[in-house]
Amino acid sequence: MMTAAVLLMGTVFLPMQVQAEEDPASEAGTAAAIAGHVQTRAQTRAQAAHPGITVIVLDPGHGGTIEEDLGAQYAPYSEKNMTLLVAAYMYQELAQYDNVAVYMTRTTDTPVSLRQRVDFAAAVNADFLFSIHFNAREYHDQFGSEVEISAFGDAYQSGATFAQLELAQLQGLGLYPRGARVKLSHSGKSDYYGIIRRAAAAGIPAVIAEHCYLDHEPDRTFLSAPDALAKLAHADVTALAQYLHLKSTALGVDYTNFTYPEAPMPKDVMAEDVTPPELDAIQNAVYQETTGQAVVNFLAEDSDSPIVYCNYSLDGGATWSEIYPVNRAGKEQAITIPAKRGDTVMIRVHNLYNYYTTSAPFVVQ
Repeated sequence: MMTAAVLLMGTVFLPMQVQAEEDPASEAGTAAAIAGHVQTRAQTRAQAAHPGITVIVLDPGHGGTIEEDLGAQYAPYSEKNMTLLVAAYMYQELAQYDNVAVYMTRTTDTPVSLRQRVDFAAAVNADFLFSIHFNAREYHDQFGSEVEISAFGDAYQSGATFAQLELAQLQGLGLYPRGARVKLSHSGKSDYYGIIRRAAAAGIPAVIAEHCYLDHEPDRTFLSAPDALAKLAHADVTALAQYLHLKSTALGVDYTNFTYPEAPMPKDVMAEDVTPPELDAIQNAVYQETTGQAVVNFLAEDSDSPIVYCNYSLDGGATWSEIYPVNRAGKEQAITIPAKRGDTVMIRVHNLYNYYTTSAPFVVQ
């Protein structure tokens, strides 16, 4: 069995101890958690390429002090600090797996370019590059987890396959699984995200895990727990261990023979969805005497990407409610709303790529 070490720019960082109760929003706390437990020694990169060793590169997103390096910032949360803490927790757990070498693209609050991150992963012969991120929106109106993947060939296949394992683990924590997304460059000939694009070119399976939103419930409630980041890290490690068929004698877990469905190899570029859902039709809207609310049953369907949210309007579309999760198992949907008999309701459904369709008005019976 090999004990994992972390290599960064020619330096090995040995196991770190990070306390679960540390404040993920505190930059000082993050720096102390990382720097206070780091030791270095020389090691050749050839060790990472040793036969029988699985090499995992953890990429804590962002890092640095200028605005463009901060990532999502929504008080009290700071993305650049949270990604570093999640990576540290992941390292601690992965270090206990047999025949695994773990590397980090940064271990301090310093900027690292996208090119440097992927070049480093290539230099250590990475079997997987896992980029750690959190999300936020200008209008603070979304929640849930998503995984960004390549749109091309076997890079798409590996990314989509892993994404299902990752999303299942995060859903097990109570986070809503938005889905796996592709995004193309403006030319449509390459992946938009530099990490994904460069990793695919280097032949390294890679994903960007957007764990949850820093600026919207219910994700903020989840993040408020003192062990939230440790739980995210464990979920990430479990998904990686399942995908890479890892075993840990120390932890008593063995995914050597773990099986999972593999995403199909695309015949062409898996372009992102740029159209709204095809179907959004209210079937009935019935006032419930016992609750003083109305249950609206409707159909929603999108053949190009999953429908992930719905919301409603009771004033002809002038204003809209907050978003709600939908039934991902089929097109039949239902939502309970504060409406009474004679009110006119409209339903809007949103797909994974933020396009929406609005139903025709329907009078509550």
